[in-house]
Amino acid sequence: MIKIVHFKKLYKLFPFTVRLIFIKALLFYVLCKFLFSLDLRAVNYHLSENIGTYSTKVLNTFTNSSNFSVKREYAKKYYTELPQIYFNDIKVVYIADGCNGLFVLMLYMGLIFCFPSKFWRKILYLISGILIIHILNIFRCAGLAYINLHHQTYFDLAHRYLLKWAIYSVIVIIWMFYIRNIQFNFKTLNKQTNLV
Repeated sequence: MIKIVHFKKLYKLFPFTVRLIFIKALLFYVLCKFLFSLDLRAVNYHLSENIGTYSTKVLNTFTNSSNFSVKREYAKKYYTELPQIYFNDIKVVYIADGCNGLFVLMLYMGLIFCFPSKFWRKILYLISGILIIHILNIFRCAGLAYINLHHQTYFDLAHRYLLKWAIYSVIVIIWMFYIRNIQFNFKTLNKQTNLV
């Protein structure tokens, strides 16, 4: 038979550090919900534009050509203007708001924000992590454009799974480096074994 433990009792069983992480995570979730309820068109516009511009530069550099270009055009599927990468006059791929990396950047910032650390260490990991993730997303979009142009049958697999999980893996790796020196006090949890 499972005992029902009062929420306050259960809450106090966790060390202060763990409770603080939960509270910060909840606050960050509420903040993100509020931010995403606002009109983020300006942020998405500039971020998508940046990703499109630098993706074409990466493509032109690695293909040793100047055939790739980016133009902002109306995308019927999304009912808005989006940056579209072209190869000569062939539409290759467009950078939708969901592909510009805003969500993964917010996710990463939440992971860094929630776990305790010194202020300057947080700033260092925030700035370096955001730069790494943004550059990775540029290479991701450039790779997707190349795959869509030369190996179209693999585009969906790369777009939906492989390259997306590559970015999430990098986020987890950076986060693991960030939390490796954090000391948790689990003495409170170890003393209480009567939870069930």
